[in-house]
Amino acid sequence: MKKAEFLADADQKLDLTVLPDYYNLQGCTVYYQNNGSTMPCYDWQLQGEHDLLLRGKKRGSYLIYYNAYPPALTAETPDEFELPIARQAAVLLPSYIASVLYKEDDIALATALRNEFESGLARLTAGAGRTGREDFASESGWC
Repeated sequence: MKKAEFLADADQKLDLTVLPDYYNLQGCTVYYQNNGSTMPCYDWQLQGEHDLLLRGKKRGSYLIYYNAYPPALTAETPDEFELPIARQAAVLLPSYIASVLYKEDDIALATALRNEFESGLARLTAGAGRTGREDFASESGWC
């Protein structure tokens, strides 16, 4: 999880694609900063995949924690480079890699390893809830 800071007005839409490694806001939090204090901001809404609508606060600095894509691995990446990913995700990588390597030699073992990876991934993504407020607005004025 990474963080970014934006200066914004209330009811302003922020395009999160300005963050080159932005992936999503699942399980992340938005904070409002004013006069040295930092408060959670619950009045935000994600529109589409990358437009963040800030509501309910006035002009100020917003601190956004977001999920980022890991850096790309190339031939020039040093062998001792450690991927900046969560430990919960890192422990799943050996199962995935082994499942790919055993595909040709032992399909039963490869399938078991892939199932282990998939179940771990499902547990990991199930726990990544999104904070923020969900509401609706009546267009007809009935409420």
